[in-house]
Amino acid sequence: MASPWLMMAGPVSSAFSSLMGAFFNFTGGAQAYSYQADIAGYQQQLYNQQAEYYNWLGQAQAKGAEYNALIAERQAEISRMVGEFNATVYEADKVAVEANTKYEAYQLRKAGDALLSTQQARYASSGVVPGGGSALEVMMDTADDVQLEMAVSRYSGEVQSAKLQNLANLSRWSGENNAVASEMQAVIDRNLATQYLYAGRAQAAAATYSGAIAGLQGAIADTRRTAGFLTGASQLLGAGSSLLAGYGAMQRAR
Repeated sequence: MASPWLMMAGPVSSAFSSLMGAFFNFTGGAQAYSYQADIAGYQQQLYNQQAEYYNWLGQAQAKGAEYNALIAERQAEISRMVGEFNATVYEADKVAVEANTKYEAYQLRKAGDALLSTQQARYASSGVVPGGGSALEVMMDTADDVQLEMAVSRYSGEVQSAKLQNLANLSRWSGENNAVASEMQAVIDRNLATQYLYAGRAQAAAATYSGAIAGLQGAIADTRRTAGFLTGASQLLGAGSSLLAGYGAMQRAR
């Protein structure tokens, strides 16, 4: 029959194995949860930094778009001012051309009347009757020439005047068209500013949410680590008690 001492050796060995297993579970599990908690904390910091960056980026892009909108509005004002200024200059030139055309017509009429008066005086001094024959034909030709010159001058003035008015109208239209295009661009830029701002906030909110999830995971890992410590300590105490009890029994059995 085996001695009591040898009979106790098996339980003691088993208790020792349980103690070592509890020790490794205690240290290994706690270390693993500690790593998980550290990783979760790092991820939370990273997500929080991303949230700050997205907020900053959205605001910066929104400010840039708003600045572009202000520039576009200023360009619209300048386009209208330039268009109106050029149109005013063209219309002033038109008024000058019309006045000059009238003055030329007056000068031509005056010169024609003077020429006819001179011809009449010469014919009268020569004893030729101005109202008939070749003298009349010459005077009629002179009158026709004067009328033709006046018509040519008036037509030229009207053409130039119409051209200047068209340029004035074109300048106003071009200025207004450019202004409207700039105003439309300003609206687009402001819409972009709003989109940039909201996009930045949305991305920041998503990053903040991810950070909160990481924080929750870290808290869970911390809780599990604490629970692991408590469980491991309990197992160590139990295994240690069993080992001591077995060892004491072996000593008594000798």
